[in-house]
Formats: sequence, structure tokens, C-alpha cells
Amino acid sequence: MSFEPRHRFFDTLLSEWIERVPNELDVDAVGLWQIVGSGRDGFSLQGKELADFVNGCVLALLRNGAVPVRPSAQPNEFWRRDIRYEGCDEEIALSIVNEWTMSGSDPDHDGLWFFRFHSAGMQYRRQLTIKQDQKTEMVGPEGLEPPTKRL
Repeated sequence: MSFEPRHRFFDTLLSEWIERVPNELDVDAVGLWQIVGSGRDGFSLQGKELADFVNGCVLALLRNGAVPVRPSAQPNEFWRRDIRYEGCDEEIALSIVNEWTMSGSDPDHDGLWFFRFHSAGMQYRRQLTIKQDQKTEMVGPEGLEPPTKRL
């Protein structure tokens, strides 16, 4: 008989939690900082168990159509796709987890998020921007006009 941790506040099994993480994509992006926090604080995980939990959550998000994004500093963009991560879902998830664990610090809200472009029935446009030293993908809601003047 094996023991599966339950969330300390919601009494949800760890496997069920991982399975439910992509449900948030219907209404919002999911931050890596949220995943790490729920594993550490909600399930009291650390070390390899925490890394495995984060990997499982990231895989679930990727398999449900999410892509890695970062907050954009541009006034007419919400997210900027981080296309440094390449390969199959397993390779992308492993890269993200390895990057996080090697950093030695927890992710924050300005870091990596996961977003599904067609979330909540909204159509999002993608406009590829190629810069000599940086490849990114700009993302914003269709029809959003850039502000003419920022105060």
C-alpha cells in the first residue's frame, strides 16, 4: 500500500491536484511560482518530491495546450512567449524544472507562466517578432489597440 499526500487545506490527493491544474487555463494563466508554492506549502514537498510534482504540473499544462510565457513589458502586450524551450512536452517540462532547481531560488510572479492562447473563448493573435539577439512571440487580445499616450 502506498501513501499519497493530500493537500493540507483542501484534502485533495496529489495526483488529483496535478490533474486539475490545467483547469485554471480556462480563466487565467498559471505561474510557475504558484505551482512551486502549492507543492511546498500545500503538500509539504521538498527536494526531489517537489521537483517531481512541479514536473507533473508543467506536463499537465503543456499537454492541455499551454505554452511557456513571461509577462511583457510592452504596453500593448500581455504575454511574451518564451520560445527558448523546444522539444516534446517531456523535454520542455524537464528543461523548466532543471532551470528552476539549478537557479537555487523560487520563481516569482515576474517569471515563467503557462498560458493557453484560446483561453476563456477569447481569440488571441500571435505576431512573431524576430530580433537579432532574441526570439520571442508577442501575444495580446485581438482588436486591442495600443494606447496613444501613456501617462
